[in-house]
Amino acid sequence: MYLLPPDPREWLPPGHLAWAVRAAVAGMDLAPFTAWYRADGQGRKAYHPQLMVMLIMYCYCKGIRSSRAVEMATYDDLGARVLAENLHPDHATVARFVSRHEQAVKGLLVASLARTGRVAGAAGTMIFLPLMFFAGLWVPRATMSAALRRAGDDTPLGAAVSALQHSMAGQWPSAGGLAVLAGYTVAFGLLAWRFFRWE
Repeated sequence: MYLLPPDPREWLPPGHLAWAVRAAVAGMDLAPFTAWYRADGQGRKAYHPQLMVMLIMYCYCKGIRSSRAVEMATYDDLGARVLAENLHPDHATVARFVSRHEQAVKGLLVASLARTGRVAGAAGTMIFLPLMFFAGLWVPRATMSAALRRAGDDTPLGAAVSALQHSMAGQWPSAGGLAVLAGYTVAFGLLAWRFFRWE
């Protein structure tokens, strides 16, 4: 009689997060990770990049960020143990992997949701179309309820349309609209400066 079944994967239910992560990583292009490794057989044998990506993505999804906590998860978290194939990368290995592939690691969750450019474009369209509605580009804002107009004023496109309408009428744009535009510009500018890099 076994304390654990011969295959630990039998303990994981079909809908477990570990299976979702495994399926997502199987559909990803891992070239940014695999290109770094030597192909001449020299050096110490490394953990397979796919194993490391699955382990880190799984832990990140569970809110585990510390490299030491990721290492411990391979011992006491069954999902992490299954994804790591009963191996236990130490915290230094995890930290080096994340540092070495910083930009690629940041894109893991995005890639799991939008695996192709077409999917990413569709997601962008789903965001842009409601913004157009709130800005009054489909339905005149004058016919909207007060709640919808207030919501539109807090969107970047709605604030921009409102500023243009005031300017065309010979008036100064409202301070609130300019503040909204400035806020979005600063927030997304900082995000772009922090995360975007030309390849």
